[in-house]
Amino acid sequence: MKSFLLLLIIFFLFSMIFGQIKKDETAMIHEMENALKKDPANKEILLKLGVLYHNTGLKGDKEAVHKGEEVLKRLIKIDPNNAEAHCWLGSILTLKGRDATFPIKKIIHVKEGLKEMDRAVSLSPENINLRIVRGKKALGLPDIFNRIDIAIEDFEFVLSLKERKKIKLPDTLIRELLMDLGEAYKKKGDISEAKERWERVIELYPDSDEANRARKLINDLKK
Repeated sequence: MKSFLLLLIIFFLFSMIFGQIKKDETAMIHEMENALKKDPANKEILLKLGVLYHNTGLKGDKEAVHKGEEVLKRLIKIDPNNAEAHCWLGSILTLKGRDATFPIKKIIHVKEGLKEMDRAVSLSPENINLRIVRGKKALGLPDIFNRIDIAIEDFEFVLSLKERKKIKLPDTLIRELLMDLGEAYKKKGDISEAKERWERVIELYPDSDEANRARKLINDLKK
């Protein structure tokens, strides 16, 4: 079960980051909704459906955001220590903040979401998927939320696992995390660390699109 769940989260995570969902999301949602009607307390189905709603919500679907929040809260009620559920709920709550009309509501919902994501990582601190989701969210938030150090911590942690535990990470993920780290360090004002991460991309993957972007970013630093 755990290995299946890990593969599931990785699949949806890469779908979220790289936009490579190969099966029609609407059909997948209908499939999961029908499965849930037959087995309302199935934790696996609830998580799958919650992530699907999340990914649809990323594209601006407010109803999907609402449904995802409801489904993941149901899952947490059944399994209060489900780290994946807390993480994806947290991300959905930040989308709820995105969609809120009033600025104070935006801030409240985003802070609620960040609290859920922090809880997820505290429940499963070595879970690569949770770290990436939280780090990506932290990197994309306005400076007012003061989360750039969290983004750096999470991305560095995932990359360090490759060395510490000899975990094989996909090259696409390594490139993406190094690029994100560079951006995070730049936002923090640590230009030397940003440059170092982008140079690492060029060194490891010289012919990649990310390396081309890294070269441009490094050149821009000289202006």
